[in-house]
Amino acid sequence: MHAMSTWNSISFLTESCAQRKYSMKDREDFLREQARLYKTLLENYNQRLPPVTTIGNKSERIDLPRFEVTVTLLFLKLIRMVETEAKVDFLFDYQMSWIDERLKWSPDDYCGITHLYVGFEDIWIPEVSIVEAHSSQDFREDYQKHVWVQDFPFDEQHCAVKLMPQSFSPQEYGIQTKLGPDLTTALDSLSSYMFLMKRNPSFYLSMIIAPSFVINVLSILGVFLKAADSMGKLGMALTNIMSLTFVLGILATTLPKTEQLPRIGIYVVVNLSIMVAALIIVLTLPHVTRRIFSRIGMADDFKGEISKKKQEKPYMTLNFVAFVLLELANLINFLILVI
Repeated sequence: MHAMSTWNSISFLTESCAQRKYSMKDREDFLREQARLYKTLLENYNQRLPPVTTIGNKSERIDLPRFEVTVTLLFLKLIRMVETEAKVDFLFDYQMSWIDERLKWSPDDYCGITHLYVGFEDIWIPEVSIVEAHSSQDFREDYQKHVWVQDFPFDEQHCAVKLMPQSFSPQEYGIQTKLGPDLTTALDSLSSYMFLMKRNPSFYLSMIIAPSFVINVLSILGVFLKAADSMGKLGMALTNIMSLTFVLGILATTLPKTEQLPRIGIYVVVNLSIMVAALIIVLTLPHVTRRIFSRIGMADDFKGEISKKKQEKPYMTLNFVAFVLLELANLINFLILVI
């Protein structure tokens, strides 16, 4: 995360250029008055001395307010999100404002000059650092935030950017976080912004999730069709299993290696398991029913040989029940992911 701050505008408190009989006619007059104001303000100003209240004797009941800095967020832009590294980078710009009573003047004494731009080396600048920043240099912060991808691709990322001074205690120095018209005042020296980023799942929904669901529905229907032969059912199931394995390999290179498997990964694994279960049921169910009925026929001497039709009826019933259960499992797996 990179951040920049704008700070080099000095405001005023008020007196009377009219009393000194100065007038502003052109830029030369403005530059003259500006130079006079600059000299007056910084003549006895020490930029190494912060205007922070350091009186700590509470027995005298001195109620001096602590020094406050207002941080206003001006700009935020997502740079990139690296799922494999569980990292997000974004650029934001913030403005700091504060009151330094040593830098005050009356605009009337300087022909209406209400603010002055100076270099940051001329005045004392408040200290604000981003907590957990990867690195920092000259008001630029490189901040890394862990990305929670368990709900990928329906995930939302909450990134807290925490700001705090490093050299002053909370009783002496505070930071106010501000966003637009709203102002939030922190009670200690630690303030933060919370950024919410929600992923658009359209790509994964249209390219992986929906096709995988439809292919599984058709494959389960195909392997349980009575008209299809065993080799056709086997080929259809193995083709779908290979395609799901390929999709799983793509996700393995795209998703980060975290402790918990993302939901889309669980979805593909469950689809793969459903297809494997369908293949096993289709291949083993005829042999299981044949063996069961052969034992029944051997035990019952009065019935004689069990007709083929009597064997097919229970077989078709079990076949239909397995088909319905697997299709329901496929549908439930899809709904759990997208809802």
